[in-house]
Amino acid sequence: GTPSGILTATVSPVLPAGKFAEAVQDLETYLCPLNVETKKRADSLFYHFSDGRPEESGTMRVKGRDIPVHFAGGAARFSFAELCEKPMGAEDYMNIGARFHTIFIEGIPRLGYDRSNETKRLMTLIDVLYDRRRRVIITAETSAENLYHGSTYTFEFDRTISRLREMQSSSYTVE
Repeated sequence: GTPSGILTATVSPVLPAGKFAEAVQDLETYLCPLNVETKKRADSLFYHFSDGRPEESGTMRVKGRDIPVHFAGGAARFSFAELCEKPMGAEDYMNIGARFHTIFIEGIPRLGYDRSNETKRLMTLIDVLYDRRRRVIITAETSAENLYHGSTYTFEFDRTISRLREMQSSSYTVE
């Protein structure tokens, strides 16, 4: 397979060359708590941002690792476990951001002192997607303000919360 391609029988989703910047509508993109209603809202947003294309499953190969992905059009769905519970870093997240304009991060639990690696990875992931001006849809156990309840990354996580808020606003432009 290709070093960082999607390994499926279909064409890799690549952003169109002339894709213009698009303002985020005032859609709710941070969804909680984790329940059936939240899942339905996430499914509806995925359908919307994938232009109604059928969802496919595949694998993204990044730095010799396979990351499972569900995708359609320029939208991709990942579980928090797939993106943050494995040894991944900024380069992995940059590859995801290069391939998709809309990234769903689903099933984020509350994060405490026992999940410091996962917390660091989530902060890095949000930073990378923010810097790349990507749309991020989140499903989480609780609100962004209550997501991290440890003490090690309180200051750094405040920046993540601020970025998540900005990414939900209509002033945030997706490129």
